[in-house]
Amino acid sequence: MADQVAYWTVHVFLDNKSWPMFAFLFGLGFAMQMQRAEERGAPFLRTYTRRLAVLFLIGVAHDILTERDILWGFAIFGFLLLPLRKLNPNLLVVLTLIWLLVPFTRGAVFAHDHRLRLADLNSTRTEITVDIRVLDTYVGVYELATEPYTFFVTTEGNALYGQSPGYPGDADIPLRLFAESATEFFSRSSDLQVSFVKDSTETVTGLVLHESGRDAPARMIQRGPLAIDDNALRRVATQGPKAETYALGSFGQIASLRARVFREKIASYATSYIRWFSDTFALFLLGLYAGRRRIFHGVATHRQFIRRVMWWGLTLGLTGAAFATIMRGGSPFRGESVPFIIGALANLAETLGSPALGLGYVAALTLLLERDAWKRRLGPLGAVGRMALTNYLLQSVAFVLLFFGYGLGLFGKVGAFGGFMLTLPVFAFQIVASRWWLRHFRFGPVEWLWRSATYGKWQSMRLVRNS
Repeated sequence: MADQVAYWTVHVFLDNKSWPMFAFLFGLGFAMQMQRAEERGAPFLRTYTRRLAVLFLIGVAHDILTERDILWGFAIFGFLLLPLRKLNPNLLVVLTLIWLLVPFTRGAVFAHDHRLRLADLNSTRTEITVDIRVLDTYVGVYELATEPYTFFVTTEGNALYGQSPGYPGDADIPLRLFAESATEFFSRSSDLQVSFVKDSTETVTGLVLHESGRDAPARMIQRGPLAIDDNALRRVATQGPKAETYALGSFGQIASLRARVFREKIASYATSYIRWFSDTFALFLLGLYAGRRRIFHGVATHRQFIRRVMWWGLTLGLTGAAFATIMRGGSPFRGESVPFIIGALANLAETLGSPALGLGYVAALTLLLERDAWKRRLGPLGAVGRMALTNYLLQSVAFVLLFFGYGLGLFGKVGAFGGFMLTLPVFAFQIVASRWWLRHFRFGPVEWLWRSATYGKWQSMRLVRNS
């Protein structure tokens, strides 16, 4: 129960809400750096280009050594801000909407065409009824032979379901599997087909997934029922080869795996990251707009505007997150094809909800920091923010040592609630360490390295105190 509460709380209020804030602040920082350079008469383009190049290298190293990274993607997108830096602020808002809605519209059109193709395909299929005792023999956990994913088969009533969290087919929710024969099954809401494999004694030994024109064989690694529960599925999924490497591998083995995964990311960047790119760059543009309008230079002057952003952002963001979560969870269309308009609205809620909620958080914090009482309460977090890059990387180091095989090896052994509780002492340590560090030094260690590499010379680090 605690895992479920923690999982859904993080999913609705925090998951995919931090990157919109970071992206917005990235665009805002870009505008502020440009304005300061213009005021000083200093060259901006060359310095900013070097700054992005160094950030890209830091991000690549971070991605290879840990589980994931946003820095190198931010660096690539940052270059695309350069030709837009002098654009009229009102046009930046128009471009933001276009950047968000064009991919959504394209996706909706694709989904509609896909739905029509599926309807034609389903009309040619003949569904039969298979005895529940036969269906029960298919229930279990299957490990894909050629890819680091796990496929789960479960029953509910007299229906068969398949699920594979994180599989490229995006079957994150249980898909209802309908029988064409005693061993051949299909999904009405996707082009997934499942063929169960039996040995000479009619014992199920594996299956083959047919999807998007490719076959993926899998062997049964656990026989018997498994509850359809997000946290349980993720823990069992650690039996896959990729997760096993994380849980048990040495530093060299994990780094080698991460390097291979990173190469695959780069190879598929144009297609796999276009949605993330459109969302991220839209927030870059909004940050650039806020910076060009100097909204955060005088909060008192723009208080009404910031308050409207807060209420609209929180309302639209929480409503959109709740709606998208319900629809993504398959309810009330569990395992069935979701009506097109409902699916489109869920996509729109997801497209706009996370950025809206992230902006709502930024606006709320901005208004709170205008109050002396809240400024004192939140003051300790200021040091963490001044060392944001260092602390971002430090969190990765901490959790790598907690979860990876060459550390404590907790990968797959901790549920959502346990993971949440682990974040508290880590973040508390970062608050204390950041405040201590900034009493003695001007920058965080990684910020100092970033500035030194950007300007081509070692920056002054230690604070000079007047005696």
